[in-house]
Amino acid sequence: MSSSSGKKTPKWRPAAWDDEQRMSVMMAPFRPRSLNPHAYEGRLNFWRNVIHDWCKDKRKISYTIDELREAFKRNGTPKWRPAAWDDEQRMSVMMAPFRPRSLNPHAYEGRLNFWRNVIHDWCKDKRKISYTIDELREAFKRNGVRPACLTTVVAELQREGVVKRPSEIQRAEVNPYRESWVSWGWGLAKTGASWAYSWTYGNEGSPLPQVSASEKFLNLELLDELATTIRDKELRPDMEVIVSKRNLMERHRLTESTADLILGRLWSQGVVVMKEVQDPQAQEPQHAIKFRKAQEASVSPISQEEETVFKLQSLKAQVEDNMDKMQRELESCRVEAKALLSQNSTSTPSRGKLKARQLLVKKQRLEKRLQEQEKILANIHVMEDTIGETGTTQAVVSAYAKSAQALKVALKDVSPDNIQDTLDEIADVMKDAEEIQEIIGTPIRPQMADDDAALEAELDALVAEEEERGKMEQEEKEKMEEQDRERELEERFQRLKVPEETPSPPSKVTQAPEPIPS
Repeated sequence: MSSSSGKKTPKWRPAAWDDEQRMSVMMAPFRPRSLNPHAYEGRLNFWRNVIHDWCKDKRKISYTIDELREAFKRNGTPKWRPAAWDDEQRMSVMMAPFRPRSLNPHAYEGRLNFWRNVIHDWCKDKRKISYTIDELREAFKRNGVRPACLTTVVAELQREGVVKRPSEIQRAEVNPYRESWVSWGWGLAKTGASWAYSWTYGNEGSPLPQVSASEKFLNLELLDELATTIRDKELRPDMEVIVSKRNLMERHRLTESTADLILGRLWSQGVVVMKEVQDPQAQEPQHAIKFRKAQEASVSPISQEEETVFKLQSLKAQVEDNMDKMQRELESCRVEAKALLSQNSTSTPSRGKLKARQLLVKKQRLEKRLQEQEKILANIHVMEDTIGETGTTQAVVSAYAKSAQALKVALKDVSPDNIQDTLDEIADVMKDAEEIQEIIGTPIRPQMADDDAALEAELDALVAEEEERGKMEQEEKEKMEEQDRERELEERFQRLKVPEETPSPPSKVTQAPEPIPS
């Protein structure tokens, strides 16, 4: 079957894949089964068949959710795909085998840089640090045609130091979570930051190394980049963080091999320590990862108490997962029983009622188990709180012990008798000081008191003399004022006299003189 664009349709793709309306429903998040059990089962069967056919077509037995999301992506251009990917003429040149560099060095370098960038962006988008040439050929297949130049590209990258074989880094085949987790870390620490730049000094004249299409190669530039990203996200300024390897892989979308490589790089930098935690109830051991504080240069080993807390957290996560599954199964039993009872089948009504009864019995068993799981979860919370309080109590007791030791050192030469003697000495010193002050206030000459009396008498005489002088000045002032008043009256009297002119006959009536104003 072929699509209208001429591209070959994958065998696993269903007929409804090009139906935009239906696929928009199929690719949307699921709604609760209870709202529409029939539609829920229909969508579930659709994806069950698609995943089965895809695995059969790819001959894959295992897969991750991220792989499925990428495989079933519709109408989306991958982030790693360059702008020239749809240029048929240019891509036919890019995907052809390389010609010798000596014929056209400029074109050779251009094609090499093109594929170097495409491979790096593809690894970054897929969060893959290791790959094989076969994987690259499958990922970069266009219209059913695989690139014929990737063997030369990977060989050039290896000669430049951009990629390395695992055997060139790994120094020993050891369990990565035991005492020698330097399986990757030791080699990565030795090579250091020079990986990303060693290609600058590569010898272009040296022959290309022989590479196999099935062997793995490590992208060291991306390894360092992802390690730095995870370090910055996980470090906390005030505490050391302990997480499980599985949880770290889920949060950062890492495969197990990629996670091991990144943790090896972080171990070589002193950012993390790892420990394999044995759990008798678990089929496989748990891997505890401890990150240092952001401002510190190293991280302390995982203690017994931290290991206990890690086990409790793992157990709590397992119990919570079980409770979620039980809750979903319980709800499914209730919905299915209700659907059976609501069917108006006249042929076998008793059979539907019997199945509904069996589902309700199963529901009751699940409810009982769910209650038991809730009690277990409550006990785990109590143990976590108790351990946390124990750690706080130990810190307090340790602080008390250190304070008591410091007080002992500070009071080593101090006793009640010494303190009493010191206080007595202080009292004697204060008494001597008072006597000294009294002596200092004693007059230097004995006759100083007689001198004070004479000075006082002389001062009184001066005051009396000043008072007498003031009295005399007041009397003199009053006398002058009296003379001034008399002189003024005399002048006024003179102005009142009649001037001497021709005498007039005496009048018969004599007028009384004008009274002189007082």
